[in-house]
Amino acid sequence: MNPANPGQDMLIAFGQKWNANVGVNLTQNIFDQSVFTGLKAAKTTRSFIH
Repeated sequence: MNPANPGQDMLIAFGQKWNANVGVNLTQNIFDQSVFTGLKAAKTTRSFIH
């Protein structure tokens, strides 16, 4: 009951308002010369071993 207005209901809000932010960042190398250099070095090393 509402003490200011008897016979009338009073609405009371309980709780906590929450705010959340989520971020995602993805990167991909399209071309990386060091990868090709490493693969070439690995191939050369295998050819020496066999």
